[in-house]
Amino acid sequence: MEATGTASAAASSDQHEVTLEATGLVPGGLYTIWWVNSGTFGMDMGPAGGTPANEFRAGDDGGAETTITVPADNDYQMFVVAYHADDRTHGDMPGEMGEVTFEQLMGPWPGPAGQMADM
Repeated sequence: MEATGTASAAASSDQHEVTLEATGLVPGGLYTIWWVNSGTFGMDMGPAGGTPANEFRAGDDGGAETTITVPADNDYQMFVVAYHADDRTHGDMPGEMGEVTFEQLMGPWPGPAGQMADM
């Protein structure tokens, strides 16, 4: 089963509420949401909405809905949902990618700056 999801943003003058709805996640799995920007010298990233607000757990059916709040003036480009096989979120960094943390969903950040970087 492949994970799928949609993210939408509701804007106010100083913040955006971003809602993620996903299916096909690991049932009961622990996840985090990250913003990612592609720059001249590589990639920048951070916990979307801060920690622990970027954490959520999938339901027994592999579905989830969660909402985070981010600044309205953000320049985030990509939205990444990471699965934590070790059941730990690792704070400000996602954990060792490909060993304990795995990218499960990725797409453009909802909103004006959202774009997929050339890969």
